[in-house]
Amino acid sequence: MAFISVIMPVYNVEKYLENSLNSVLTQSFTDIEVICVNDESTDGSLEILKEFEQKDRRVKVINQKNRGNGGARNTGLKHAKGEYVYFFDSDDALFPEALEKMYENITSNESDLVLFKVARYVEGEPLNYNRPIFPLDKKFKGKDFDDFTFTYKDIKYYIMDSGYFAVWAKFYKKEFLDKYADIFVFPENTAFGDVRFHIASMILASKISFVNEFLYKYTMSNTNSITQNKTNRMDIFNVVDSVEELFINTGFDEEFKDDFIKFKIHQLLFYMFSANSDEYFNKVYNEFSKIRIEDYDVPDVYKGKYELVLDSRNYADFLRTITLFDNKRNEKYNIITSTRESEKLKEENRKLKNRIKEYKSRKIIKLTDKLKR
Repeated sequence: MAFISVIMPVYNVEKYLENSLNSVLTQSFTDIEVICVNDESTDGSLEILKEFEQKDRRVKVINQKNRGNGGARNTGLKHAKGEYVYFFDSDDALFPEALEKMYENITSNESDLVLFKVARYVEGEPLNYNRPIFPLDKKFKGKDFDDFTFTYKDIKYYIMDSGYFAVWAKFYKKEFLDKYADIFVFPENTAFGDVRFHIASMILASKISFVNEFLYKYTMSNTNSITQNKTNRMDIFNVVDSVEELFINTGFDEEFKDDFIKFKIHQLLFYMFSANSDEYFNKVYNEFSKIRIEDYDVPDVYKGKYELVLDSRNYADFLRTITLFDNKRNEKYNIITSTRESEKLKEENRKLKNRIKEYKSRKIIKLTDKLKR
């Protein structure tokens, strides 16, 4: 039995596929199976997969009718034989010792899932290490991460924030995924399929651990990526509903009541501009109309944008009001910043004056002493 099952959805990524597969197959940890699910690619991806399958017995190619990234991951999960599972995107790459470090960490900590750092890559530019996704070394300063676990309660911020949803930024114990097999299913033929899976894994894991190293290279220059597709924005409504259903079914709905409303407002508004339509605006308006915002403890900025939607007649009207709203926020921010800078300059000026006075005093004392002599 392979220790690690790497599940790799493949759809029209011939430009990146060879490099991505090589980054997996040349890992320092070799006891793996690489399940490549070809989701009805129309380019040369399948031919590349077949070549790798012939060269390396660890590669298993499965063809299926197009069911989207989620459908491909579901298929891969059904075929996975490893004790651990890693979902890998076929346009990205792993650092050479990534799987070994994930495996060592999850076994030494006996955790259900492992988080780690991610470097971002744009073609023609050096790797960007400035936004590692999970900067937990700052959260848990001085910890020995080979012998340290935590739960969602310790990192609640990372559960509902959209910067942390990617499943490829986590390494899973298969036994944990099997325990909640009815929950750990990706939505098919839809965008944003990582969201519910991420939230479920974070709240249900009894122990989470962290590798304080960069293990993954995230490609941001693939224009065919599902995240770059502007035609799938309506999918976010189903995703938000599925997260609410998840909380209810697992009994976390009361604990995450306020967090969920912030999440809902943020997610629906986040895709408003790229959707750029009255259809999307009207759907957001209808969803916001069902929310009694006074029943929730959310920051004023969320309340403000929620109210702007309900005060707008259509998308064009909303665009005008949100621009004014953001300008006022920026103006307020600039005033606060300017005030702080002014106070800072005043304090520096005061210190400078004191130093000048001290300097003059010392000069006078020295001159007086000299005259006495």
